[in-house]
Amino acid sequence: MEAMSECLQWVDSRSMLDGNDRPRADASLNKGTGSGISIKIGYMHPLMNDTKWDELRRAMDELGDLTPRWRTRDVENGYISEWDREWFHHFRNGGYKFIQWVEIAVDTAEQRAAVLAELVRIHIPGEQTESGYRVVGYVKTGEAVDYIGS
Repeated sequence: MEAMSECLQWVDSRSMLDGNDRPRADASLNKGTGSGISIKIGYMHPLMNDTKWDELRRAMDELGDLTPRWRTRDVENGYISEWDREWFHHFRNGGYKFIQWVEIAVDTAEQRAAVLAELVRIHIPGEQTESGYRVVGYVKTGEAVDYIGS
C-alpha cells in the first residue's frame, strides 16, 4: 500500500472521505465538479491523477509506429470501451476521472518492450497481462497494486 500512496491524489477529498480515508457512504460522483466517487462502486481509491493520465497518453502517442491499442473501463458504470489506437485526442476525450483501468494491447515483442519502457519511465501503477498491460486508475479498499516493471 505504501507504493500506492505516492501516486494518490483526490480532488476535493476532505469533503468526500470519512475518517478512515475512504469515500463516505453518502459521497456521490459529481461530474460537474469532479468530486467524490459513487457508492455504487463501493470503496474505491484513485491511484492516478490527470497529470499521470496525460503522461501516459503522451508517452503512448509518441511511440509512432509502435503505438498500442487501448480500451478503458468506466469506474462509475462498468462500461468497457471499444479498442482504439488514437491516443492524442480519443484517450482524453471526456476526461480521465472515470477511468478504472486502461488495458494496453501489444502485438509484437518490439512493441511490448517499447510500451514497457515508457510505463516504467513514467512510473505507472498496474500489471502485465497476457495481451499487454493494465494501468490501474482506481482500486478497492485493501487491494494492493505494484508499479509496472517493479
